[in-house]
Amino acid sequence: MKRKGFWLIAATLLLGIIFWLSRTVEYVDETYEGLLFQVGEGNEDLEENVTVDLDGEFINHMFSEERFEGTITIDGVVHPAETASIDMLEITFVEDGFKRGDVTYIDRDGDALQSIGHLHMSDDFSELTLQVWGEDIHNTPEIGSWTSDDGYVISAPASDREEGLEVLNRLMSPILDGFEFK
Repeated sequence: MKRKGFWLIAATLLLGIIFWLSRTVEYVDETYEGLLFQVGEGNEDLEENVTVDLDGEFINHMFSEERFEGTITIDGVVHPAETASIDMLEITFVEDGFKRGDVTYIDRDGDALQSIGHLHMSDDFSELTLQVWGEDIHNTPEIGSWTSDDGYVISAPASDREEGLEVLNRLMSPILDGFEFK
C-alpha cells in the first residue's frame, strides 16, 4: 500500500513538473511607433502618428492558447482604464492561422463592457494591428462596429498609410482570403 502511495505522489509530482515546464513566459515592455488611419476608398484623409506601449507578459502553454496579460497604452491612454474592474488586460490569442484577440474589459461598476477592438500580432510580436471600435478613437470607446469601409486601424511599425496597410494586410491575410485593404 505504501508503494502505491509513493508512485501516486511521484506521478503527480512528475505531471506537475511537466505542466510547469511546458509554460513559457516572455516579459515585454515594447514601444511601437505606428499610424492611426481609416481603411476604405475615400478615407485617405485620416492619418495620425501614434505610440503604442505593451507592458506585461506573453504566456504560452501547451495546454492552453497563448495570451497577453498586462496593459496597452495608446498615446498616453492606458487600457484597462482606471474605471475598469481589473488592473490588467488578459488577451487570449486565437490560433487560427494568425494571432488575434479581443481587447475588452468591464467597468468597475460592472455595468459597461469596454472594448478597444481586435488586436492582431505577428508571431515574433514585432508588428501589430489594432482594429479600433467606436466613435471616439482617443478614449475608451464602448463596443462599436468595424467595417472595411469605415474602420479605424492602428498599425505598427508604420510611418505612413502605405506601410500601415502593408502591416494590416500581412497580419490579417489568413482571414482575408486574397482580399486586401486599400
